[in-house]
Amino acid sequence: MERRDFLKGMLGSGALAGAPLGALAAAAAPADAGTGIPVTIVSQVDLPFAAALAGRIAGSLEATGIRVARLAPHGNELGRFASVMAILDGARNGHLIGVMDDASAVIVQQLAASRGAACAIQTHHRVSAGGVRSCCTVAGLESNLVWSDGVASPADRIGRLYAQAVGRGRAKSGSPAGVAKDAFASASDASAASLVSFVINTSSIGRRHTSTETAA
Repeated sequence: MERRDFLKGMLGSGALAGAPLGALAAAAAPADAGTGIPVTIVSQVDLPFAAALAGRIAGSLEATGIRVARLAPHGNELGRFASVMAILDGARNGHLIGVMDDASAVIVQQLAASRGAACAIQTHHRVSAGGVRSCCTVAGLESNLVWSDGVASPADRIGRLYAQAVGRGRAKSGSPAGVAKDAFASASDASAASLVSFVINTSSIGRRHTSTETAA
C-alpha cells in the first residue's frame, strides 16, 4: 500500500483522532535514567544516506556511553501498521531515533503519538555534493535551528544534540571515533537526497490506553 494512502486512511478512519499533529510538539519528560537509557535507531534501508547518517548518530551516542540497538526496515515495512507497531513495542521504555523519508516519518510519529509517545526533535536533512544542510525543530523552541556541514562530518552536530536529548546531559564525556568511509563520501549533485531524522520518547509506550482516547 502506498504510504501516503495508508496515512490518509488512518486519519479518515479516526484511528488517530486522539493524536493530533499538535501533540508532536510537546516533548515528554526524559526517562529517569543516565547513560544506560536504551536507544533504538531505525534507519530506512532503501533510502540513500540513511544508513550512513544513522551510523554516525549511533557513533555519537555510543561514544557517550549510551546503549544503542539498530533496525533497518525497508520503506514498505514502514508503511504497514503492524510493522510500525512492532517497532514501537520493541523500542518502548527508552527513545527511538528514526532516519527515513518524510512519508515514513509522519506515519511513525503519528502512530507513536496515538500511544502517548511524544516527538521531541525532528530534523530535515538535504544531502548534496556541497554538504548536508539541516533544519531542526525542537519542542519548546520558537525558532528552527539551521546549519550546514561538510560531507566529512555531517552527523557531528546532530549526533551531539540527540545524545543530549536522550541522555539528559549526564553522559560520559567523549567524542565519536573516526568513521570509515561511507555513503556521504560519494555524495554528488546527481545523488542529492532528502531525509528526516527524529527523536521520540517511548517511555509511555506500553501503558494501557483505552479506546475512548481515540474515539471520534
